[in-house]
Amino acid sequence: MKMKRTLEIIIILSLFACGGKNSKQDAVEEKVIPVNITTVTQQPIRETATFFGDILASESVKVYSTIPNKIVRLYHDIGDEVKAGDLLAEINTEKIHQAVSQAEAGLEAAQAQYDNTRLEFDRLAKLYKENAVSQSQMDAMRTQLDAAKSSVKQLKAALSTARSQLKDTRITAPVSGVIVLRSLNEGDQAAPQIPLFEIANMDTVRVLINVIERQLPQIQPGQLARAEVTAYPEISFEGKVIRVNPTLNSMTRTAKAEIRIPNRDHRLRPGMFSKVSVILNQHENAVVISKACILEKTRLAYDNGQLSTARVVMDRFVYVIEDDRAVLRPVETGIIEDNLAEIITGLKPGEEIVTVGQHNLEAGDSVQVVSATDE
Repeated sequence: MKMKRTLEIIIILSLFACGGKNSKQDAVEEKVIPVNITTVTQQPIRETATFFGDILASESVKVYSTIPNKIVRLYHDIGDEVKAGDLLAEINTEKIHQAVSQAEAGLEAAQAQYDNTRLEFDRLAKLYKENAVSQSQMDAMRTQLDAAKSSVKQLKAALSTARSQLKDTRITAPVSGVIVLRSLNEGDQAAPQIPLFEIANMDTVRVLINVIERQLPQIQPGQLARAEVTAYPEISFEGKVIRVNPTLNSMTRTAKAEIRIPNRDHRLRPGMFSKVSVILNQHENAVVISKACILEKTRLAYDNGQLSTARVVMDRFVYVIEDDRAVLRPVETGIIEDNLAEIITGLKPGEEIVTVGQHNLEAGDSVQVVSATDE
């Protein structure tokens, strides 16, 4: 009886001991890491090369006066839009009008002299046929006729010049555009070496960029480009690469490339400083994630089976959520655009990856999703 009682006590104590051990294990719960996640999606992505340059007018023409005389009237000023042929200014015409009048009078007199000489020559020619006048008389009359004819020709040229100068006193726009320079005022003396106006065609602007030698194979005519200026920080202006200089500057080892940008609303102004992104490559339906999601780890590469200290390999990973656990997934990246990275291999659209908290994870960790977003 006593032995039976002792056995019951031992069994009860054993049960209590076992129960206490399980309770202690239950108290040690598995660690759960809080994370933010996002769903992998597809979207367009572009590879670009960035350059900087000044915005220039596509066409800029300086307007001069060929008449060195006083400016009597200005019809336009800086900022005015003008069309080809519009009157810009007038130069004093008083002296030129006098020159035209004199040339006209001189021509009229010379023409009358020629007509009289011609009649006399014709009369003398008839007499010459009848042997009534000598050869020397005939030759002298022919000389007088040639001189009168030459005088008429010279005075016609003088009149044409005077009329052309009179026309030149009206300064007109050679091209359509916007006046960006006016260097003289009414009353100033115009001179052939001083431009009165400068007219810029701003319907299209251009940007000249310097392309370094190693980038030359990447920049080709016809490529799309986007220009940004500080005046409009939320807008990018679309353009195209028009030409690339085939030769390099021997001092800078760069080649000039020209980008043209439509500018119908004239928001882009010559002289603005622009950041230009030339689109080298683009994928319309790429698997894209934020670069911040990617973990990077370097390691030494193997060459011919031997560990090389001269070559380093960069491995990239992301954490994918599967059954509330973090799974380390190697990925291969492609195009990088701003804070986005194209994933060539390793991920599929619809998979969930960790965006915040990945640096605290180890493969297989249990996770708790705090926030979920779409890329």
